[in-house]
Amino acid sequence: MPAGKSGRGSGDMQSAIAQVKAQQDRAARRGKRSGRQKVHDVKVYAKDWIIKLVTVALVAWLILTIDGVRREYADFRAEVVEVGGQVQATVGGSSQTAASKLKLSDGDTVTTGPQSYVTLVLGDGSGIAVEPNSELSIRLLEYARSGRRDRSLLVVSGAVTSLTGPQFGAESVLNIVTPGVRATGRAGALRVSYDPQSKTSMVQCLEGTARASSPAVAPFQLGPGLSARAQGYVLNPGGALDAASKASADAALAQLRGLQEPRNPSGLTDTERSLVRLADPLLSILGIAPGGWGYDAMAAARRSAAQKGLETLRTHIAEQQQPPEVLNPWTLEELRMDDAEKRRLMSAFLGGMLDGYVKQGNEWRLEATSRGNKHTRWMATEAGVRAVE
Repeated sequence: MPAGKSGRGSGDMQSAIAQVKAQQDRAARRGKRSGRQKVHDVKVYAKDWIIKLVTVALVAWLILTIDGVRREYADFRAEVVEVGGQVQATVGGSSQTAASKLKLSDGDTVTTGPQSYVTLVLGDGSGIAVEPNSELSIRLLEYARSGRRDRSLLVVSGAVTSLTGPQFGAESVLNIVTPGVRATGRAGALRVSYDPQSKTSMVQCLEGTARASSPAVAPFQLGPGLSARAQGYVLNPGGALDAASKASADAALAQLRGLQEPRNPSGLTDTERSLVRLADPLLSILGIAPGGWGYDAMAAARRSAAQKGLETLRTHIAEQQQPPEVLNPWTLEELRMDDAEKRRLMSAFLGGMLDGYVKQGNEWRLEATSRGNKHTRWMATEAGVRAVE
């Protein structure tokens, strides 16, 4: 073969090889670009879905939290679920005939006539049965996001039976008082009665344990089936319940348990409560507290209210010629104050009452705890008011 043709053939082959290689390089580059595009598309797709999921989660959290805050109001109301005979209610200062679904809050009362009764249920399933010829005043219904409930009821006359609900809480406290005694219980059942004519109080522990006390007698414990009896402030153990009292108590408790069943909380309710507790620091900053909104519902405001309340009580005690030997921690009966001022002052304290009053010689001491999550303890003496560590 001539040398010229051989050279041209070799050049053509090299050119062909170069073209093939160039095509392969272009294909490889296109493949890389295609791969990068696919990765990019996957990233964009994943990012869009993550944004959507986060948005849905935030919206769901917001809705559940708002609904959880709404549900908290149930712990600040006692709902009438059963009425028999003549029953009157005073709600917000206005008197009306009690009817099913009527809601009562702090300061409201129910009064039953002869052969009449009314049953109340609270948000956690706790029930209160008010017997004939009775008057019950709701002093305080309190709920904290820690799950603690503090409740205070006053038996003005007659008798009531209470049964705590399944969601009442291990740290929660129920105080049922008469003008002469206080019955304090946690989980369990109590019956408390008061005769205003003879000033006789009776406390019966039906289930669990309870403490009975009076302004003049230190608390002592009652086990199930035991009672305490008081004439004025003179309180003594009353022994075991008789057969008739036990049978009556069992019937009342069976009725209250029947009302608890349809009110057991759902899984959604538990979820909402957990979310609200998680959001409590933010809600507190915004002034959104259980049962209220604004500065007055914030922890700082409640501590301040308790401090000012003790300062006012300190002034009233100082105005008397002699400090009282005994002071009723829930009625302030021994102080010359009008009832409206008493109610206003006591609403600043945990349980709607003082923790205690002690007088030794000419020296005296008042103790109280502020409402809210912080539960700051305060002490008042003749020298002033201070927080107790």
